[in-house]
Amino acid sequence: MQRFHGDQDLLRLADAFPSDDWPRLLCPRCERGILRRIDGKSIATVEAADSASDKWRDHDAWDPDWIYGYFHGSLRCTESSCNEPTIVSGDYRVACRPGPEGYADYFNSYLLRFTVPALCLMKLPDSCPDPVKDRVQDAARVIWADAGSAANRLRSAIEELLTAQKIPRTKLVTRRGPAQVKRRLRLSTQARIEILRSKESEAADLLEAVKWIGNSGSHEGSVTVEDVLNGVVLLEHALHTLYDRRAKDLAKIAKQINNRKGPVRDPKEKTGKR
Repeated sequence: MQRFHGDQDLLRLADAFPSDDWPRLLCPRCERGILRRIDGKSIATVEAADSASDKWRDHDAWDPDWIYGYFHGSLRCTESSCNEPTIVSGDYRVACRPGPEGYADYFNSYLLRFTVPALCLMKLPDSCPDPVKDRVQDAARVIWADAGSAANRLRSAIEELLTAQKIPRTKLVTRRGPAQVKRRLRLSTQARIEILRSKESEAADLLEAVKWIGNSGSHEGSVTVEDVLNGVVLLEHALHTLYDRRAKDLAKIAKQINNRKGPVRDPKEKTGKR
């Protein structure tokens, strides 16, 4: 699957990365600046007790790439008008790669677990409903530590989005028999998406894909950070399809031009040749 994450390298956070090569990440406050290390001391490492123990270090097969522990520190927005810090933490270990003249090159690698504030996962349309924004933010808070929980929160965002689109949560059914009884049944997420499909087929297709990723999040170990980030991209596109008027207006103009096989102008508009 092709991945699109705009100005960010979010997918690099799905795995460990060299400590001196942080992915390109947007500031979660201003969403314009890029997060950078403040200086060489802005991020510290703490070696785990077992890793630092004499028993571990005295092992005959010990090598520097046995070292592991935790990192913590801060990044700062490069936008001078913002300058907001972001606290980061996670796991670290010493990794090895081929160096010059065949010697081993050891370096620290980081695996991100938490940030405060949460990183910006997607660009939300200004008119996106607040309950949807809240669920996306909930996913952003846990994605690096618990991909399954983040996937479930994206699924909750779908439910909020469908409600904002005035898709009913329940339907009235009549139970036939000697005495007809009317009762309300809760509609499944899939059933609600099918109702949306009748008027917004593209958005419905995107939301259905996010739903399947969200469902996988309920089964431990069956969803990865990369899977959730793919769901983020799909949900972002669905939101812009529904709430970004510019895309719809451009599609409408293109259709009018195609139908006329030429420019479309207001009949009252006076034009002159140049």
